Amino acid sequence: MFSGSRDAKTITRMLLTVLVLSVFSADRCACDGEPCVRIGLTSLGTAIKRATFYSVGGIKLFDAAGSLLLETESEDCVQVFAEGSAFVARSGLQVKSAPGPFVRLISRVSDAAVAIQLADSRSVRRYRGSVEARLVPAGMYLVNIVDTEDYLLGVVPAEMSSRCPLEAVKAQAVAARTYVLANLGKHRSANFDLCDTSHCQTYGGVSVETPRAAEAVRTTAHLILTYDGKPASVMYCSDCGGATQDVSQLRPNVRLPYLCGVREPEDIPHESWELSMALSDIAKKLVSAGLKQCENMSAIRVAQTDSSGRVLEFEITTNSGSVQVSGQKVRSAIGSSLMKSLLLSVEQTGSKVVFKGKGSGHGIGLCQAGAKWLASPPKNWTYDQILAHYFPGTQVRSLEEVYGWKARALSLVPLDQPKRLSSEAKEAKQTLSGSESASGRRNESNSRRDITFDVRVEAPNGL
Repeated sequence: MFSGSRDAKTITRMLLTVLVLSVFSADRCACDGEPCVRIGLTSLGTAIKRATFYSVGGIKLFDAAGSLLLETESEDCVQVFAEGSAFVARSGLQVKSAPGPFVRLISRVSDAAVAIQLADSRSVRRYRGSVEARLVPAGMYLVNIVDTEDYLLGVVPAEMSSRCPLEAVKAQAVAARTYVLANLGKHRSANFDLCDTSHCQTYGGVSVETPRAAEAVRTTAHLILTYDGKPASVMYCSDCGGATQDVSQLRPNVRLPYLCGVREPEDIPHESWELSMALSDIAKKLVSAGLKQCENMSAIRVAQTDSSGRVLEFEITTNSGSVQVSGQKVRSAIGSSLMKSLLLSVEQTGSKVVFKGKGSGHGIGLCQAGAKWLASPPKNWTYDQILAHYFPGTQVRSLEEVYGWKARALSLVPLDQPKRLSSEAKEAKQTLSGSESASGRRNESNSRRDITFDVRVEAPNGL
């Protein structure tokens, strides 16, 4: 029997360990016992009729029972068709069929990427790990089953520019890794953990990898941000405009002390923007979004802001009186690409409205624009100082310490293209000629570094 707060913490640690190990079990993926994640490639479509696959050294295609359906040579592609309740796979003269719910494709060469080209498209995506095609009534969708560290190689450069200082990119890598651990199973009903869009984390696979992002992932391998011994619920935005938002002011039922509002040093530059719109156009967008009470509006003003200055409520005047509408609903109706943030003011002259704002995104958690400048001279903050600033009270710790399983050093194996390709594969390869991928093998002298890191890091004085 357990008793007391110490035993409660022990129970919590045991339950977390069981959860992570079960999520990362061999039944879920083929990552040779390493932690891996299932990524829904929803950006490619969710009702695909046909897809072409190829890889260095060839492809192996397995059915849902794990039986090998076909195996190709390096110059051969595999075409997979969704036909009713079954798959049809073709490679040269080979034609195989398999019932659902899925088939799995993996390269015959260890650590080689699987390239995907959709029907009627010249673009090609490449992914580490294996790829699953899963049947749905309208066709199929694809899932990338990939080692978590390899997944981050395609997330970090998609979420933060590799032109940023290395320490800023390292902070992004730790935040992105933490997001994975805290959000596993977010799309469980669709048989994958996370999607590849900004709904979860933007993921571009091998084609977006860069040397700097790869270095950031490698040098922070298996480090996450924790609070009270658990992965923190991290968030990040493009540009906070000089002040991050306290999550509890946006979502009153959420109590996360480390997602509090923090101020940036005044000398850090942030994006400013303006949006001019006719009052009638604003009304149309609001009504189209289901806000019928905003029809025939004659004025709009800021009614309430939070401690960071972001709009919580707009007051909209109509022929029938005034109504308050949440800032989130207004921004969503107008479009987040137009109204870049809610850190704004409103100026109205007659029927013309001008929104003047700063920053971009929701403004919660890690501010990518701020991290860039904090890591640059003359400040030269390290990644752990940056994380301590944006997530006060959290700790950077290794997965080994948190969950008790042994981590490995990240291996960056060059993903070379096959020397001989079929005409179909050659055409696919041409679209990859401009892509940049991580290169170089890991430094053997650093292959067994000390990954224990449990030091509370305070932000520099003055903030």
